[in-house]
Amino acid sequence: MKTRTASPGVSSRGAAARGAAAQGPTEIPGRTVCHAGAAGGSQPAGDQLTSWLALISFSVLMTFVLSEQWAVPRIVPADSPLSDGFSADRTRDVLHELEACGPKYVGASGNEVCAVQAVLRQIAKSAEGRESRLTLETQSASGHFYLDFIGGFTVAYRNLTNVVARVRGRRPNSTCALLISSHFDSAIGSVATSDANAEIAIMTELLRLFLHDPLDVDVVFNFNGGEEFILPAAHGFVTSHPWASELCAQINLESAGSGGRELLFQVGPENRWIVEAYAQHVRRPYGSSISQVLFQTGIVPGETDYRIYRDFGGIPGADFAVLTNGWVYHTWRDNIEHLDFRSVQRYGDTVNDFARGLAKKLGDGRPTGDDVSDSAVFFDVGGTFFVEYSADLARKMHVAAAIVVLSSLLVRRGAACAGAIFKAALKLFLAFLSSLFAAAATGALVAFTPAALAGSGHPELAPLLFVPPALAAFLGCLKLLGRDESLIEEGSIALASMLCLGLSLSSVAVQGSYPFLLWSVLPGLAAFCPRPLRSVSVVVAFALPWLLHLQFLVLGLDLLCPLTYRTGAAIPGDVVVAAFFGLMTGLFLSLSARFILPVPHWATKMLCLITFAMAFGLALWIFPYSYDRPKRIVYQHTARSQATWTLEENGTATAHWEPMESGIWTVSQDWNSLDTMRKFAPYGLPNGSEPHDNNIGLYGQVPLPFPMKWLLTGGAWAKRSAPEVPVGIDVQLASVPVSVAGEDLRKAHVSVRGPPNMMLVLSPRLLGLLRQGCSFQWLCCRNATYKLALHCPGTWHIFVG
Repeated sequence: MKTRTASPGVSSRGAAARGAAAQGPTEIPGRTVCHAGAAGGSQPAGDQLTSWLALISFSVLMTFVLSEQWAVPRIVPADSPLSDGFSADRTRDVLHELEACGPKYVGASGNEVCAVQAVLRQIAKSAEGRESRLTLETQSASGHFYLDFIGGFTVAYRNLTNVVARVRGRRPNSTCALLISSHFDSAIGSVATSDANAEIAIMTELLRLFLHDPLDVDVVFNFNGGEEFILPAAHGFVTSHPWASELCAQINLESAGSGGRELLFQVGPENRWIVEAYAQHVRRPYGSSISQVLFQTGIVPGETDYRIYRDFGGIPGADFAVLTNGWVYHTWRDNIEHLDFRSVQRYGDTVNDFARGLAKKLGDGRPTGDDVSDSAVFFDVGGTFFVEYSADLARKMHVAAAIVVLSSLLVRRGAACAGAIFKAALKLFLAFLSSLFAAAATGALVAFTPAALAGSGHPELAPLLFVPPALAAFLGCLKLLGRDESLIEEGSIALASMLCLGLSLSSVAVQGSYPFLLWSVLPGLAAFCPRPLRSVSVVVAFALPWLLHLQFLVLGLDLLCPLTYRTGAAIPGDVVVAAFFGLMTGLFLSLSARFILPVPHWATKMLCLITFAMAFGLALWIFPYSYDRPKRIVYQHTARSQATWTLEENGTATAHWEPMESGIWTVSQDWNSLDTMRKFAPYGLPNGSEPHDNNIGLYGQVPLPFPMKWLLTGGAWAKRSAPEVPVGIDVQLASVPVSVAGEDLRKAHVSVRGPPNMMLVLSPRLLGLLRQGCSFQWLCCRNATYKLALHCPGTWHIFVG
């Protein structure tokens, strides 16, 4: 009786509270209180039914993204008619012949003779019966240029070979031609089947197809013989070949793995029409302008021939690469055995479709107007369709949409709630930062334990190691700041809108702002749906942002885990992978915060702790390397010699040769340094290996062709007899007195002759040399040390002064 009498009173108070919430802010003497819920009687942000629907939707999307990431088509048989299109089976002969040449680094006979002959033979086979439509020649290129990459390189090259083929199109009077390019040289020690013999094979098959079914314009194929050593052959072609002036677009084919989908990761500069051609003609699109932002800003370091054609030839175009199984990249395991021919089939289909689309646009000449001057924002949706629009439109549309969404939040809740909404957004942003830092700190912890790089060698383990700390930190930060569920949904939408607004105002970052547009607009629209449909509409609204987020998460994992096996002993790979997971987890949670409110925070944090402890224990137990994902080392047998010149007053120089020990230099390419090898002798370091001091002598006496000793630290040196070299080394120096501003200085001329792949370190600091310039656009100074990698045999003439 008493309970029944009290119940109506309790119900009445609850109804009054809900009514106040529906009306927006409540005036209390001295302050304004903003309630959760929306006008129209919507349910609280943390509704459990919505969260369960969200969990199911997220699981389905994750399954779809994982299946689509490595989706490849069936291989078209070699005996199929040419009208059936590209056939990966017909590329096998090319690959076997190029692999038989062995390592094809610049200066080696495998590259300069064997590979060139193999490419010429395969082109001749592709052109059988249609030779009249083909013009074929070899180019011997020499030159030099400066490239601002990893601190800056001056690249001088001589007698590099490009095999250049031109297939005539349907329109003989067209003023434009299309360039398709890749390289047949390799990194030292690799036969380069995927990087980039497979792309060379794709080009020979495309040449066959274009001879059978011509494009609207001529197509120029550049099979270039020098990319790995800082892109010289492409420079030689684009600056000195007579056909280069006719090129209106380029397609550059690259690889950093042996399978998976080809990623469109750079387009332009500007020239949105190129992205339009891709969107209109490619059957299975895969690309994102976010990757272009990462490359343009240098966050992801790397260069391809695409940049040379773009910067030195002014040729706009597109850059493609496959990334899956990057553990074989630049190793002896990059062979046919590890190549996925289904990936070759997909790659060839894409380039065939794309080239035909570009040719149609080039048929009437060079594009002009806004299509040339404007960049593009682009992304694929699950590999099924492609979205692209101009960066100028994106800037206006994204800024306007962000402002509209923020304004609608204030209208919906009332201007008095503005402070509360932005406070909720700030809480979520701080929670995001805590998630990022917690994951990075966990990576640093793991890096200094025997579990280092276990997550990189076993990518399925990485989420279990680095997501739990990020999730726990996010929840902990929210609790520390006060777990106020009111306006958490509005806070997420406001945060996404402000991120969209900030990125859209940048001329570069605008191409990466589209995810935040979707994170703000779609949930913002769903918030206005009527109550009966709200649970479903909210989950549907988040589906597309989640899909794109998961796509980028899987792509990042595919790229970063193998990448940390070759970033050197100075960079802890676990921190890189962990920071990426912290970034992606923090963004996901802060922009989807409404779904984590029903989750019991204490129990979730305990689950995170248990999951991390189990994953960390497993990481301590398993070995980070395997047969398919081996440890990378540089193992170099080196003959050293050192000469000191004494300059006489008349300018002549006398050389004093000093004997130096020869031996084997070994250095690790990952964070684990050489400790792993020391523990697993006799399969590890050479006998007698001692720590190598990178700080002694000229440039640390490091026999590395690139000036990157800061990256490859902790090496070992084992004394051995000198290796046999085909040509003796001869170095001559002469000095010429010069006068600048009344100061008597000298200009030194150095003449070097020796075997291929010789390295020369020159230090003029004791010679009192002129500081105004040197050969090949070097910036000289008295205290500089110059490192030269001389890959081609012969005599090199260098002056410093």
